[in-house]
Formats: sequence, structure tokens, C-alpha cells
Amino acid sequence: MNTHCLSQTLTDSHARCEACPENCSQCDDMADATSSPHSQASSFLTDLVWMAFWTLVLGSLLAAPHWLWVIDHWNDSTTPVPVGSVQRIHFIGDWGINTQIDTEDRSFVVHDMTRLQKGSRIEQRKTRDSLQLCAVDVARTVLHCEDLMRQ
Repeated sequence: MNTHCLSQTLTDSHARCEACPENCSQCDDMADATSSPHSQASSFLTDLVWMAFWTLVLGSLLAAPHWLWVIDHWNDSTTPVPVGSVQRIHFIGDWGINTQIDTEDRSFVVHDMTRLQKGSRIEQRKTRDSLQLCAVDVARTVLHCEDLMRQ
């Protein structure tokens, strides 16, 4: 086989049979075997599609607790519910500090350290994606809200 024929087929596919008409079929076979930009591009796109697919699957699995909670509490009332006043505050947790707020009737756990004060009137409010404990004053004006731990 003529190497001049091979180098010309790689650079100019239309002129390959003109350079070596006696070995045209041989040049076609070598050109197809040595240069395959279409298969490399399709392989890259296939890999990219699979990576995007598995990223979406993994992301949806990691976000499942959040969107399952949102679906479960979709029709909950958004009307604020008075729950009493703060009686005791306990700091709990192992990896991070959370706060247990005790009222006259029940206990709540909020994320992180609380800014609620003992004796504050509180009410439970629902937002689009969380439940909150909010300190309110006499005129029912919200002073401060904190996210409750999900149950």
C-alpha cells in the first residue's frame, strides 16, 4: 500500500481515489479504520447523556426526604396555630446543637440554637416547605421564626 495514499485520504477524503486509483478500496478501508471522528463524537454525547441521567437520578434520591415531606404536607392549613408560651429550653444534639422548646402542652425541636426567650408567646406556622415556630407579640405580629425539625 502506498503511504502517500493514506496521508492524503486522511486530509482530503474526496481526492483519495485521484491520488492512488489502483488502491482506492485499500485507501477507503484504511481511512475508515484510522479516522472515526463521528464515532468519537457520538460516544462523548452518549457518555454525557448517561452522566446527566445518573446525576438526575442521584439528585432526586438525595432530595427525596424534602419533596416527600412537601407532598405529605401539601394540603396542611397555612393558618397560624397558637401553641402557648415557652416554658423551658433544652439544648440537644450530637453532631450539631438543636433546641427543644417546651410549652404548656407539648415539646418542639428547632434547628440550631434558638433565639426564642422563656415566656414568649409562640405559634406554629406552615410555609411552602417547612413548619416554623414563631414568636409573636400581643398584636400577633411575628417577631422571629425558626424552622422545626421534620418528623
